[in-house]
Amino acid sequence: MTVPTEPLVRTMSRYLTAASCCAIGLLPMSGCNIVGILGPISQAAYEAGDTTFPAQYEGLTGKTFAVIVQADMAMRMNEPRAVTQLTNAATRTLANNTAHAGFVPGPRVLEFQFATPRWSTWEPLRLADELTVDRLVVIELLEYRLHEAGNAQIWDGRAVARVQVYEAEYDSDEPAFVSEVRVKYPDGTGFSRQEISGRQVEANLQQRLVDRTCWLFYEHTLPNTIEY
Repeated sequence: MTVPTEPLVRTMSRYLTAASCCAIGLLPMSGCNIVGILGPISQAAYEAGDTTFPAQYEGLTGKTFAVIVQADMAMRMNEPRAVTQLTNAATRTLANNTAHAGFVPGPRVLEFQFATPRWSTWEPLRLADELTVDRLVVIELLEYRLHEAGNAQIWDGRAVARVQVYEAEYDSDEPAFVSEVRVKYPDGTGFSRQEISGRQVEANLQQRLVDRTCWLFYEHTLPNTIEY
């Protein structure tokens, strides 16, 4: 067997060293490629997942409650079903998802309001006393509409509500908790009556408003891609 001469050995050594350097030099580039690949994977995983949110107010636990929905005369005239539907839906949702000690059903609250025309002038603690509850949840509609202002042909549902909770055991008409929620439906713009029905707009807008209002009172898990 022929033994390589010294020059040939040195030449092979240089080739091996160069190859090693190239391999090492490629590592940072490979790392960047891995990060680039993992980025979309992480985003996809996030979009497929969900997040759990704590209650912002836990004072319904072990307490009795009633829900009152307030709206001005213009809103009541434009959307006459809104107060009734929201009162019943919000009461039902809170009753099903909080550890309360009892509640006044929505129809009974509405019956009281109908039989007591001046109830809206009463102080919150007087209302709580009349309804015999520990907590009065007031949903004050600041805005509620299904279509663009002055254009009933294009849907642009919007609802803004101030949510207030009054605690009957304290001699104060200041709310113990206040928050504001805003929702809309549809998510896009320019939808006409031929594309979406009025009942669909009404139902989805109200559901979103009830969800966002009631989620304030109990822990809930939402998909990361929720649209409202």
